Amino acid sequence: MRMDQNHYIEHVKQFIKNKEVKQVVSKELNFHIEQEKQRLAQNGSSSEEKVEEEAVKRMGNPIEVGKHFNQLYRPKTDWWMIILLLMSVGISFLPVLVFNQEMGYLLENKFVYTFMGIGIAAAFFFLDYRKLQKWGGVFYGAGLLGLYYLIHSPFSYVVGQPVLQFGPFSIRGIYFIPLFLLGFSSFFSSPKAKLWIGLLMLSAPFYLYLNTGDFISMGILIVMFFSMAWSINLNLKGLVGLIGGSSAAIALYLWTAPIKDYQLARLFSFLRPKDYPDSQGYIYLRVQKMLSETQWFGQSGNLENLPSGHTDFVLVSLTYNYGWVISIITIIFLLLLMARLVVVNLKINDRFGKLLITGGVVFYSVPLLYHLFMSFGLLPFMAFSLPFLSYGFHPMVLHAVLFGLVLSVYRKKDIVGAVS
Repeated sequence: MRMDQNHYIEHVKQFIKNKEVKQVVSKELNFHIEQEKQRLAQNGSSSEEKVEEEAVKRMGNPIEVGKHFNQLYRPKTDWWMIILLLMSVGISFLPVLVFNQEMGYLLENKFVYTFMGIGIAAAFFFLDYRKLQKWGGVFYGAGLLGLYYLIHSPFSYVVGQPVLQFGPFSIRGIYFIPLFLLGFSSFFSSPKAKLWIGLLMLSAPFYLYLNTGDFISMGILIVMFFSMAWSINLNLKGLVGLIGGSSAAIALYLWTAPIKDYQLARLFSFLRPKDYPDSQGYIYLRVQKMLSETQWFGQSGNLENLPSGHTDFVLVSLTYNYGWVISIITIIFLLLLMARLVVVNLKINDRFGKLLITGGVVFYSVPLLYHLFMSFGLLPFMAFSLPFLSYGFHPMVLHAVLFGLVLSVYRKKDIVGAVS
């Protein structure tokens, strides 16, 4: 039975499930058939109909071709990332089991946060992330509005930072970072993006975070912005000059600015904690003592004297109670997740998707690396939560949002790559 070009392509498309893939395959087959027709015509084939018929035959059996393309462009699932996520989430219950003896509500809340995070990650996984691109300005504006409301509306203070309380849930400045991630990704994905416009966009949340005193979120935001700009080669000379000039200005300010007594105490308590055993140096001495007493397979101990043992020093608590073996396994899983983010980013061709993952790498790796170094006395104490393991809403749920977006980008990588 003779099959013309259009009939052949329609037959192939019957074996492809995804509508978008059908359009991609249709264009691809038309291109290859036209190329083959031109080559056959140059070889002196007699008629146009015979040329088309022969070109179509050379494309192969339409059933097999359709099944091949359906398999080639099917949505992908990054099972390595999912396995690492599930292992990290499973380990995150270990510290809660220790502290739940002292605070009975921790375990129940941990289950709530975990199931909420899994549900949100699954929702983003099945969402076509490209639909978020056109809403970048809305996400950015929502982030600014949220920070403004955080500053100017009734709130309580937690560790010197404003917090909005809604029943059992509290909203902090770091909760708005994913909104700025989406906003900046949408902005930078445009070929017309300019560095100076991006800097103006950065200045607004920078000012608001400065007013909240949330220097951790502000630092993550700055590193995220410049990493995303660098990843798309946006005015590299300008970026290098800006980063270098800003670093020099900060260094000069720190060198010349008058240092207050409490600031000196914080610095020296990190360098020489034994000189401040009853004040700022206490936490460093306590962590050193607990780690020195840690065994390979753990021991039960008194954690009442370790402030924030279930949040800011959760890795120390985990290490002390469950031993170096569990601690090392946990660190490996968390670092493998970071490495997997980088590997996935290298496989993405879509500009918007790559920017989302680049910002996500920063949002995940900055608190992870600082928490690791801080826990072992290599960096001064700051309230960096450990992703997934620290108790609370944002270490679990916000990072679930991040990895849900990454899995969504990975899921569409072959389709988007073929379209682009």
